[in-house]
Formats: sequence, C-alpha cells, structure tokens
Amino acid sequence: MELDMTTLQTRDGKGIAFTGTCSDLLGIDNVIEHPLNKGWRSDSEQSVVEEKNDLCDSIKTQGLREPITMYEGSSMIISGHTRTEQLRQLGAVEIPINRLPRTEDMPAEGEIDPYHPAVMREHGISNTRVNTTVHGRYTYAREFIENTVEGFNIDIRTSEHNIPRKQFMAIIKNAGITSDTYNYIEDIRFGYAKTYKDKDCFVEPREDLYSDLKNPAKSYAVSQLHKWQWQAFREANFVSGFPQQDFMDEALNSINFNNVINAVYKNLGSIESAALTEDYPGVNWFNDTDDNYVSATIHHMIGAFTCVELNNTFDEYKFDYRAEQAGNQGKYDILIKDRDNNDISSLEVKTTFGKTKWSSGSNKTGYGLFFAYNKERDMFFALSTFVSETEWTDMGMGKFEMRVETLHNKDASELKYYLGDTELDNGVCRIQKHKVSKA
Repeated sequence: MELDMTTLQTRDGKGIAFTGTCSDLLGIDNVIEHPLNKGWRSDSEQSVVEEKNDLCDSIKTQGLREPITMYEGSSMIISGHTRTEQLRQLGAVEIPINRLPRTEDMPAEGEIDPYHPAVMREHGISNTRVNTTVHGRYTYAREFIENTVEGFNIDIRTSEHNIPRKQFMAIIKNAGITSDTYNYIEDIRFGYAKTYKDKDCFVEPREDLYSDLKNPAKSYAVSQLHKWQWQAFREANFVSGFPQQDFMDEALNSINFNNVINAVYKNLGSIESAALTEDYPGVNWFNDTDDNYVSATIHHMIGAFTCVELNNTFDEYKFDYRAEQAGNQGKYDILIKDRDNNDISSLEVKTTFGKTKWSSGSNKTGYGLFFAYNKERDMFFALSTFVSETEWTDMGMGKFEMRVETLHNKDASELKYYLGDTELDNGVCRIQKHKVSKA
C-alpha cells in the first residue's frame, strides 16, 4: 500500500505536509541511525550545514517531498538521515518510509546487518551527495574495516594491517579516499616505523595534528600534516646543533661587522640606483618589489660579507678554520670548517622587516646573527648570540620564532650588539634600529 499527500503529526499539533508517496509511517522515536553515518557527516563542510538549514526551511514552507528509505522489517535509516534530523527539529513524531526489499542472503526477520554488502552499497549511494571532509571519509572507511574485516588488526609499531589489498582498495574507493591519504592519517593517528640513517625508529603519533585534521575550519592537507609529523620527529632525534665554542665567541665579539653593515647599505643603494633606467623614467622596480625579495637579498649579502669578515678574524687570531656559505640546501647559512674540511660550527643568519621576531622552519641550536631593517633601508639592527634549543618559541606546524624579548632577557655577556639595541617600553620589548650613513 502506498500513502500520499498526508500530514505528518507533530508535537505542537500543527503538522507537517508530506507531498510524496511512501510505504508506511513510522514513529520517529523508533528510528535507528546507520552506525557509519555519524563519522561520515560529523565534520561535514560548511556547505552541508547550509544545505541542512535550507532543507529545514523548505520542509516548513513547502512540506517534505521524499520519504526515508529503510529495508523491509527494519528501523535503520539507509537514506534520509538529514531529513530525519530536520523533522526531529521541527517536532515531528512520525516519518514517512519507503521500504526496500531484502536480498536473498539477508535474514527474513529481525534488524538488518548495517555492514551487509547490499546495505553498505545503498548507504554509500545516499552519501555521495554529501561533501564531507577527508576525515569524514577516513572515518567511514576505518569503521567499515573494523566492523567487517574478520580478525582486523593494526600493528601500531608498523602501521601495517592484515587486510587483503583487493578488499582494502575496494573499501577506500567506496569511501572516496586514496590509499596514500588513508595511510598518512593512520600514521598521524597511531605513529609508524621508519628506518632513517640506518637506524630503526618509531615516529610517534601526533594527536594535535589529528585534531587539526578533524577541524574543517583549518583545512590542512593530509600530506602537509604528515610532513610536519616527520619533520618534528627528525628535528627532535637526528638534527643536532653545534655546541657553544670559545673560538666562535671570540671571533663574533671581534669581527668587524661595521664593514658588513656599510657594505649592505652601499649595495642596497647601488641596486636601487640600478633599478632606475632611462628606458623607464620614474620606475624603480626595487623599491616596489616584494618585502620577501628585499629580505632575501639582504640575507644573502650579510651571509657573503660575514664569511669574509669571519675569515679575516680567523687569520688575525691564527685560527685554522674557514667560514663558508652553506648554500640553499644547507641547514645553516654559514658553516665553519677545520683544515680537514669537517664541519665544526655554524652561524645562522635571520633578517626581519618591521617586526619584533624572526622566523625559522626548525629549532636551530647554535650561533645566530639577527638582523632588522626599516622600510627606507637606512636604519639597521644587528646582534649575534648563541641560541639554545629552549630559546626558540615553538608555534606548531613546523614553525618557530625568535622573539625580541627572548634576546632582551638574555644575560648581556651572552649578546654582541653590532648596531642598535633592544628596550622594554611599557612592558613591550622593542628593537631600536640605528641610522646608517655612507662610510
């Protein structure tokens, strides 16, 4: 029997119009949600939230058009979870049902198995319209695996599972997620084993990164989160800086950094002048360029000129060492080498414009040279110091900051100011740049 054009009962007695056809009506309190539905939709995209609101308004003004889909003799929703949710909000006490026939391999009576292949197929079809997040798709796939794969087990130390690949690929395909994405999320959630530099190690799980993945507002790519997980582990376990050394303290205290500052100032002026051409009068591309470009230019100049001055100081003090720029792929900007070409120390160059902090992609222990300049590029600040691993502020996601207050609060004997100063102004630490004039 089919029912059509009826009024669904509500708690306030006003009723909700139903304009479609259905097999029967069922009390809304007797309805069962499919167990995988919540994981799929719990962190749905904002567009889905908006669609829910639109559906609620449509039901109120125009009535419900489509019934809820269930199997014969079942109270479990196959299709229509959102409609049921909105009907509950509107105070409905009954919902219209469209019944699907049971397949031959289903029990004739009793509640259906939510993980039966036919049930999963029908439920999957209904979910194709939902723009869920990658975490929702992952959750859907994993819960399906946990409840359907006999003897499912995941080795936390290796992130390897005992699912036949063909079966695994079919499951994640149905969920709309790639195997790489699924496995990356498993790594983030449970950690994973890895051999690095001939050492067997275990990369610890990162609940904070997994929480970020579950937050649709952050929109982090899974591959990026996985990269941050590995970087943090590598920095903590394999990357070690050079210790504080007397010869470096002496060299940095004695270096003629005024030569470096004057050379930077003059070279910036030369670039600015060269950017003015007769072919394009009134155009100075260097003054209009991106701040990051200017900062990178200054950074490279400081590295090159500082290497020369360090080597001059080493020669003067008869230190049998050489300073060399490490290049774009090096961990540090300047490496100090002994006569056998072994790396024995380092110097990291950091530049900033108009800020009271310097940024880094890693927690770099060792000597640092911190430089700041103004918009006009005629006022500079520069100091060097040995930086311990606790002095960088961890901002998360592979980002670190060296804040001016951290430098300001260090013992004065540990700092070498070349130009400018730091000061505390009403509880706020500030960089005081000094004017530079042509030598």
